[in-house]
Amino acid sequence: MRTESLDFELVDVSKAGPLARDVTARVTNVSGGPLDDVRVALLVAAGDRKVAEFAANLGDLDPGETRSMNRTISASPGEAFSLKANGADLHLVARIADRVERAQGTLSF
Repeated sequence: MRTESLDFELVDVSKAGPLARDVTARVTNVSGGPLDDVRVALLVAAGDRKVAEFAANLGDLDPGETRSMNRTISASPGEAFSLKANGADLHLVARIADRVERAQGTLSF
């Protein structure tokens, strides 16, 4: 997924249990200039149901600089069934200093 200033890439999704996945993501400054006070929030949904939400304060990012985030996503049996059948809807919100950028994507399990 990409916003105007950031590239958000899921680089690894591995099984952490029957209803959980460990997710590693990379966020890269693709703006061509420095970014101050970067914060990202990711919402993972199965249809209309929120499965997980997490946030990270990445601080300042120089042009081309990348930061990694690791999180575990756990789901109920119903959510896991929906995720397996339909994939996950991803909603990224990036707050960079005083502006907000958004992106959406999907993830297959």
